[in-house]
Amino acid sequence: QFLATMTPIELTAYQLRYEIGDDLLMLTPEAFLYFLPAFLYLSLKSYESVDFFVDVLISTLTKPSRPDIVEKYDYLAKCSPGLPDDMLELLREQQLESFDSGESLATFHERFDSLTSEEGKAILTFLVALKESYEKDYPFGDLDKAINRHWIRYQDL
Repeated sequence: QFLATMTPIELTAYQLRYEIGDDLLMLTPEAFLYFLPAFLYLSLKSYESVDFFVDVLISTLTKPSRPDIVEKYDYLAKCSPGLPDDMLELLREQQLESFDSGESLATFHERFDSLTSEEGKAILTFLVALKESYEKDYPFGDLDKAINRHWIRYQDL
């Protein structure tokens, strides 16, 4: 992967959009945390050109919840006429199996449980800044979910 040859300061918005995208989910916890300051900075600085990446980043910063998976696929079933019902059901089952196995929660905790208070506060500050500037882009409360499920604990530290 090209990130192996880079430092966070070398990352560009173009690379976030076209080279990392949803591959963010494939980074090891160590690599994710190493590049996280650059991800946060570029997401705020270049939001308009990296908004898809920001969606993936917010999802990664949100502590997983089973009801979110159900809600997501119920919504897709109603609003995505191009996707066959059997495909949607298969994807729903796969994601629910992954959640029920504990894998998604383990990944979240593996990434974030070792953060210092200052690092947690920085992520909270990032999410609040996104909410203040771009809340209209998240009509389903994604930013509130991310903040309230985990990062709010850093508010008064």
